[in-house]
Amino acid sequence: MLPVRGRQRARLTAELAALSPEARRLALIVCCDTVLDLGVLARCGEDGLAGCLRSEFVRVSGDEVRPASPVVGATVYAGASEDERRAAHRALAAALDPLSHRTQWIWHRARAGGEPGPEVAGELVEAAATEPPERATEAVRRAAEVTPPGEAKAERLIAAAGRYWAAGAPFPARELLRQAHEHATGPRLGRIMALRGEIELRDGVPALARHDLSLAAEHLPPAEAAVALLLAEEARRAAGHLPEATPDEWQTVAAAAPDTPPVRLMSAYCSGMHAALSGDRETGGAALRRVVEEGTAARDALSAVRASEAAMVLGSPRLAHDRAAAAVSRARLASDDAVLPAALAQLALTAVLLDRPRMALAAAEDGLSSARAAGQRNSEAEHLVLSALAAASLGDRDVAVARLDQAASRVEAAGLARTAALAQWVHACVDLLDDQPEDALRRLVPLLAGETARPMLRVAAAPQLVEAAIRCEQPVLAEEVLNRYEAWARATGTPAWQAFAARCRALYAEDFAVAERHFQEALELHRAGESTLELARTELLYARRLRRARRSREARAQLRDALRLVQACQAGYWEERVRAELRAAGDSVARRSAPSLGSLTPQQEQIARLVAAGETNREIAARLMLSQRTVEHHLRNIFVRLNLRSRVELAGALSRAGSGS
Repeated sequence: MLPVRGRQRARLTAELAALSPEARRLALIVCCDTVLDLGVLARCGEDGLAGCLRSEFVRVSGDEVRPASPVVGATVYAGASEDERRAAHRALAAALDPLSHRTQWIWHRARAGGEPGPEVAGELVEAAATEPPERATEAVRRAAEVTPPGEAKAERLIAAAGRYWAAGAPFPARELLRQAHEHATGPRLGRIMALRGEIELRDGVPALARHDLSLAAEHLPPAEAAVALLLAEEARRAAGHLPEATPDEWQTVAAAAPDTPPVRLMSAYCSGMHAALSGDRETGGAALRRVVEEGTAARDALSAVRASEAAMVLGSPRLAHDRAAAAVSRARLASDDAVLPAALAQLALTAVLLDRPRMALAAAEDGLSSARAAGQRNSEAEHLVLSALAAASLGDRDVAVARLDQAASRVEAAGLARTAALAQWVHACVDLLDDQPEDALRRLVPLLAGETARPMLRVAAAPQLVEAAIRCEQPVLAEEVLNRYEAWARATGTPAWQAFAARCRALYAEDFAVAERHFQEALELHRAGESTLELARTELLYARRLRRARRSREARAQLRDALRLVQACQAGYWEERVRAELRAAGDSVARRSAPSLGSLTPQQEQIARLVAAGETNREIAARLMLSQRTVEHHLRNIFVRLNLRSRVELAGALSRAGSGS
């Protein structure tokens, strides 16, 4: 509620007084509840209805009306006398249908007579079972409000907090958990800490979440403790620089717990991740295969997410993608909005790794919407970075950079080390698009080596690091990373990983015959793995090597197939690159009849005109408030798109376009 003597409160009070008496009465009626049907409000009085609905005190959406905000509602309600409040509740009780609006009717009937007693709490909880989610949540909260202090009050506060969290409202959920903590003991304390930890993981600081979740496990029964420890392990990895998970935590729970699916999943997941990420592939692999089995057999969405994560570490992207898709399906069928963002994040990541960037982009955008609806700011940041990764794969550097910029403040504020590492990988991909391998190398080396290394990125980002090292003439680093990556790719038996290894080996080879052998191997593996965009990129790289060896006819054959693939992927950046290489290889089919300014984006056209006017890249960057590197990137794309080679040719093309010739 607004401060009693605050300026906003004084302003609202004055504006409320300016309404007609009947409109003011109806505004108070709206503020007696969180949401009302418009028909119910109309039955409370037709006079003044239009004035009430036009006022700043209420918000109308479809057939529903609610206070303009919780603060406004609380202020209006607090400013009324007790007699005015009772009259408003009495009017609502008379207007509501006791059957179709059961919990609201119970509450307003009781409140019309004064302060509701404990018996009303039981009525509300019983009736909430058949109410729509929003009304049920408010009913459980009201039941907790009128329950006397003690364990029963704590139980109802926890239940209400869980409902608010599931509805995407973390702030009231946290407040209810704070209240519950004052009344709870034993296992209920564990449930409070577990829910608080889950909220902190998705919408707070993961380092704090791990602390809450680990403490929760000490107070909970074994099956619930297993779930808390799984989330604690996720929080540890999300936070990054925390100590490795201590086996004692989950081993103690597993030893004390009955042999149930949740406990088996927790034990296998924690032991498998701990072993695999510590370098013990044999032990870790066996445990993680059990996670895939248990997660597949379970029916809940979160178990399928764990199965997908396990399959990723095992190096099985297809299986990981399949389990992620199952997680999304389960979450939607169960209306599990709290888990849906995590399931979609896993789906987006596995789609990128399977060379399905359009699918990844769609999943990340869907996940972004679901994370916002669920009140999960950390998940929102993760989806922004995943969206950037998919955009970078397609060559859309402007979208990638914009998404990274949107995520940056949340990533830093919450200490999302895992998401920050993923963002650095995306930045490195953009650096390579911008022909800045030195910057890419500077970003990638800390992610793949030393104490700051990230296990997942050590393999996923290895191809980009090898490419950057080769372009920066650092063969020793390239060889070291490539040897490790090749061994891992062979061990997984996954064609997609092996194709990347063969392509990197081709780029590394100085001898043309060796390079050609590896390029051809990579092409076969890409096709076996059903790659599209990565196959086209390998064909582009192979064609460049063929052209330099004066084998232009063979280069053109590779490039024509690459052009078909990038067009199918709607990857405009890569299409322009392939067309440019086709022109260099002497393919007249790829030539465009004349430069067309209409093919440029508005910003590209603006830059083109400034270049034609004689401004330098630095001057253009200052004028448009862009980085000089961004201007250079746009200029390269302008040259490719308009089939031009110099600033002089660009000025001439613009001059001809202006004269209509």
